[in-house]
Amino acid sequence: MDAYELLSDFRARGIRLIPNPPRLTVEPASRLTDVDRAAIRVAKSELLRLLMADGFHDHEEDEIDRVARDDGWRPPTEIPPAIAAKIKCIEPRALALGWSPGRLWNFAFWPHRHDEPRGLASVINEGDRIVEVFADHIVIEKNDIRKVRQTFWRFES
Repeated sequence: MDAYELLSDFRARGIRLIPNPPRLTVEPASRLTDVDRAAIRVAKSELLRLLMADGFHDHEEDEIDRVARDDGWRPPTEIPPAIAAKIKCIEPRALALGWSPGRLWNFAFWPHRHDEPRGLASVINEGDRIVEVFADHIVIEKNDIRKVRQTFWRFES
């Protein structure tokens, strides 16, 4: 498993790697297996490079993700299959860039609780196209007459 896949796997399992050159901090470290620790040692320099490329971490968003994980957050089942397929295609890259599952999969446009992030699934339509995924935003081409490009930001103001 290369560093990119390792990082995606950890993020999908709710394990955060925080760059602190020349070290990596793991939260929660208790979730790591011996195999995970060995993989980190092998890929450490590449993991640091990938994590430093993100360059931006929002601690408020991290807290939202923590609360969502602690509450057992799961992707909603009411997402139309065409939208779910679009998100699944970009999910590994988005997770590797620091996006939380909630920011991708939450389907409610107005969250029911203050700590639920509005998700990409709430703003994309079946005919829309995801153009590019960045650490802080996702570019969406809306399927309308004008082919307008919309930006979905990772961190809402």
